[in-house]
Amino acid sequence: MPLWLAALLGYFVTARVTRFITADYLAADFRAWIFRRFGDGKLYYLVTCAWCTSIWVALPVSAYVSWNEPLWGFFGLWAGYSYAHGIVTNNLDG
Repeated sequence: MPLWLAALLGYFVTARVTRFITADYLAADFRAWIFRRFGDGKLYYLVTCAWCTSIWVALPVSAYVSWNEPLWGFFGLWAGYSYAHGIVTNNLDG
């Protein structure tokens, strides 16, 4: 698979997993459990904020996509995936 295609698919994985954690109905019980267990603190904010969650979701995705590439490629994908998802979320979800 060409690297550009793997990088694009990596973004889609980052976007979907982040959306699942932060806003999907199926993960609502998980978010509620975090709230009950830890309160309305930083961990709850992490699982409800797309900007915050996407940086952590993007970490393993970008590591996988850039496994055989130079290290700067990993950091570029990691930051790019998170930033792109944050921009898309702001524009689509309000």
